[in-house]
Amino acid sequence: MRRLLTPRLAIGAVTVAILAVFALASSSGLPRVSASSTGTPVVMLLSPSNTQQGCALGPAFTFCDQAPGTTGPAVQFNAEANAAVSSVSVSIAAIPGLSANFAAGDFTITGNTCTGDLAANQQCQIPVAFSPTMAGLRQAQITVTDAAGDTLIFNVEGTGSQFALAPPAPASCTPAALPDNAYMFCTQPINPTTPTTKTFTLSSAGGANNVNVTLAAIPGLESEFASGDFTIETPVCPSTIPAGGSCSIGVAFTPTAAGLRSAALTATDDSGDTTTIYLAGSATSGLTFSSVAPTDGQPCGMTNHFLFCSLPAGGVSPVTTLNLANTSGAQITGLSVPTGSVIAQGSTAPDFTVQGNSCASVLPSGASCNITVAFTPTASGLRQGAIVVSDAQGDRTAINLAGVGDDYSISTQLPTEISVIPGNTATFNATLTPDNVFGMNGEQVTFICPTNLPTNTSCAVTPCPATITPGTPVSVQMVLVTSSIKTVAPIPTAGCSSYGPSLSVMIGAPPTNGPGTPAAAGESANKSSPLYPALLVFAAFGAIGLLVAKLAAPGNALSRKRVPLLFACAGLAAAILTGCRHHAPTNTTATPTGSTVLTFHGAALDANGNPLNTSRLFQGTLDVVTK
Repeated sequence: MRRLLTPRLAIGAVTVAILAVFALASSSGLPRVSASSTGTPVVMLLSPSNTQQGCALGPAFTFCDQAPGTTGPAVQFNAEANAAVSSVSVSIAAIPGLSANFAAGDFTITGNTCTGDLAANQQCQIPVAFSPTMAGLRQAQITVTDAAGDTLIFNVEGTGSQFALAPPAPASCTPAALPDNAYMFCTQPINPTTPTTKTFTLSSAGGANNVNVTLAAIPGLESEFASGDFTIETPVCPSTIPAGGSCSIGVAFTPTAAGLRSAALTATDDSGDTTTIYLAGSATSGLTFSSVAPTDGQPCGMTNHFLFCSLPAGGVSPVTTLNLANTSGAQITGLSVPTGSVIAQGSTAPDFTVQGNSCASVLPSGASCNITVAFTPTASGLRQGAIVVSDAQGDRTAINLAGVGDDYSISTQLPTEISVIPGNTATFNATLTPDNVFGMNGEQVTFICPTNLPTNTSCAVTPCPATITPGTPVSVQMVLVTSSIKTVAPIPTAGCSSYGPSLSVMIGAPPTNGPGTPAAAGESANKSSPLYPALLVFAAFGAIGLLVAKLAAPGNALSRKRVPLLFACAGLAAAILTGCRHHAPTNTTATPTGSTVLTFHGAALDANGNPLNTSRLFQGTLDVVTK
């Protein structure tokens, strides 16, 4: 049977344990790069309504031109809750930064069912009509909220105009025409003997002279237009329309080629007034785009799946999946589907990209395949294009796409080169400038610190992320904290921050947050680096503990000669602790001297915190110098 530890042996064991605790308490991990997510769970969603319109497009859901003081037809927006919500309400206000384009009454909500409680996956309807109070561009933000603070925001716009074209009621077609932004005619054979005619109404609130009505290609869709595809019937509108008067314009769909045909119907007068409606229709073809579905919900008012949310130039949107069906009744061969950035029409740049497809060259009767496409704007403003598909049998079809490119820039302020001595702080300032579209749908900008930060240097950018108001500059600060021999740069804990590599250790640095610290309150600067080598301390303490145990063992009764020896052991322990705590390091923690060009990234996010896959760069030079 083993003998239990005697009290004297226990003294040694306790000594080792206590010293080990001191060793563990004195060491810590290396700096960590902190990150934060700006995305929040989306509870309220905007569901598609596929309302046929025909009005020209913009960065928000666009209503057709309407005379001030009158109200146009309502468009139904569908809101959906993916979880149970209570106390739902709807409000209309100005889009932040664009209040000059808003007045109460510009848009009217009638028959709103988005009130009270909604069960999970239940939809409600928000019918919105355009009722401009004055001439010019009118814009508004519609907000749906609930008791928990969940928010759904989408924008609408329209132009108050004394001169306006109004489309007829949507055509009833068999098979149904695929909804598009344009006014859709029913499918017709090429060069039909009995074409379909629809009547549009041109009105003038203040009167118009030298009225002229024309048909032309829609910019970006030039390949879908020929002069005979649509015909303006007689009699035409008179050249003069009295104040408050109107006239009818009959337009016949007379396609000259297979596939999708489109045109812009435009009326002008001698006062410079102009108004436009888009037209489209398909000629007989065995290929049909049968459905469209976005892969990801769009945080904007583009309820038509052919439209994409506004996106900064150079960005890549979430993809939309298009379904292509063979309705010819026979097998199709030689199917040709575009790939990559080949969707440009005429001289338009490739603002849309086919990301992939499941279509083989042979498509059996009744079969279908999928095509995924993304919005990849190359410039600001309205971008339009089409995916055109053909086969060896002469079938041809297309689907029109549209989106608005926006932009933002980041410029650094002087000085762009800052000199500091180790342990001091350098602050670079920049200005983020959005155009009058970027930020309309809740876009933000998050910042990424340089990847080549000097050793033991922290970086933090504020604000993080930057909330954007269209057309309103935002001030941005980049704070860089360097380290000296005595103070170590604090570790940032917020987002949009990082820490340079920690390649050396320091013994005995006094706790400090350093100058201009972005670290959390109370966090010591030397917390991120071990104060002394833990293994050596364990070994030293172990030796002392064994010595004490030996002296305390049975048969080693204390004598007067051994008392000094015990005091010597205690002194030795104190010396080790003191030496480990205050011994100068072999490597310095100071940020090395030298010049470093640092590149910061300002990356765009949508309203849900998802990346828009584009960023703007700005630079600054940090010079670390000796005193």
